[in-house]
Amino acid sequence: MNAAKNNFLEIVSHELNTPMNGILGFIELLQDTRLDEEQSECVTTIRDCSLKYFEHVQDMLTYAKLSMSESELSKLSFNPATMLLKLINEENAAVEVQIQSDIPEDLPQYVSGPESEIRIVLRKLLQNAVKFASGGEVRVAVRFEHMSESEIRLSFEVSDTGPGIAPEYLEDGKIFDAFSQGESSLARPHEGLGLGLALCKSISDRLGGALLVESELGKGSQFTFTVDVREEEA
Repeated sequence: MNAAKNNFLEIVSHELNTPMNGILGFIELLQDTRLDEEQSECVTTIRDCSLKYFEHVQDMLTYAKLSMSESELSKLSFNPATMLLKLINEENAAVEVQIQSDIPEDLPQYVSGPESEIRIVLRKLLQNAVKFASGGEVRVAVRFEHMSESEIRLSFEVSDTGPGIAPEYLEDGKIFDAFSQGESSLARPHEGLGLGLALCKSISDRLGGALLVESELGKGSQFTFTVDVREEEA
């Protein structure tokens, strides 16, 4: 059954991604043509809406795939500091905010593990923090602990000075339920499917890691994601 589901998801992913890549490609070509100010603004809006749609589709497909126990996890060699700084720079460029980072100088340079999945979790946590900070502050810190001679536990802390999370959504992990937000009506102030944190929790569980949240209304929230990797020689 899982094999059939996986095959279906691969087909759906291909059929959705192929036309979307064409749309985004021709939008880029259109932007390189001679446009007046109004036309340029329209093309930019089309691009932004297309990227948001593409992101939602990818989130749903990734969440569906991770719900199947047979889905494979990546195993790559990577530099955790470089990975984190790249994600911060991408988010800064997208929303024009300044994300503060705290990376220890003695953080291991090279580790091996599920880099792709770790990247997804961190990107979603950063996007979530920026969205709810509403012009406030966002801070990212990474810590590490040696669990054995070669195994390291990485802890990523993403905090914001946003409105915080209501206590009832922190109880029993409701904040990590799929397709839910602290405010679930169509008039909610923040857009999104309410799938980001559910995706993060699903990936964290698959990795054997942990995803914890601390929050206080009016003061902000902090998410801590921990995952074990193996240290490699530089």
